[in-house]
Amino acid sequence: MECPHCGKSIVNNNKNPEVGEVISYLNAEVGSRFSSSSKSSTKYIMSRIMEGYTVEDLKSVVDKKNAQWAGTAMEKFLRPETLFCETKFQSYINEKGSNGKENKLTRSHNKIDYTDGTF
Repeated sequence: MECPHCGKSIVNNNKNPEVGEVISYLNAEVGSRFSSSSKSSTKYIMSRIMEGYTVEDLKSVVDKKNAQWAGTAMEKFLRPETLFCETKFQSYINEKGSNGKENKLTRSHNKIDYTDGTF
């Protein structure tokens, strides 16, 4: 399988420890049972990782959306295809956290570091 964005080969994406960590975190936080070996669950996570996002970035989106959607009609969308899809992830990762502070995003793939707030 190749990353749709950079063309790099994704080897053993269903055994990738980063995917497993994100899926485990999502399951623990929202009480779900997604599988880290499911292609439908892993392809969105691997695509974001191949773009240079970190496991912490993906966990941050889980935290933000869980805080906003838990106990509402939107709760059913606390799933990999919604949280990590290309069209929505950018807006989710760039939202301010529940504490009102700007998101501290690190993109290792492109060597962009936004943690200090300067560009």
